[in-house]
Amino acid sequence: MLNTTEQFIKKAHSVKAAAQLFDASVPFVRNEIRDGNLRAKKIGNGKVVILDADLQSYLENQPDWKSTNSK
Repeated sequence: MLNTTEQFIKKAHSVKAAAQLFDASVPFVRNEIRDGNLRAKKIGNGKVVILDADLQSYLENQPDWKSTNSK
């Protein structure tokens, strides 16, 4: 069983890890944070982390993809 610190860490991602999850670039993720589209937290040492819940919310608020060929 994980202790509470390990459970919390598993629920947060670095900017680089979030970019890998999205298959996006680090600058893209940083821009989304800067523009207020993706919530992030700055922790004690200045590192930026993104909580799982914020990643989920970000993805849920993206428009659905629609093929230009479908009717």
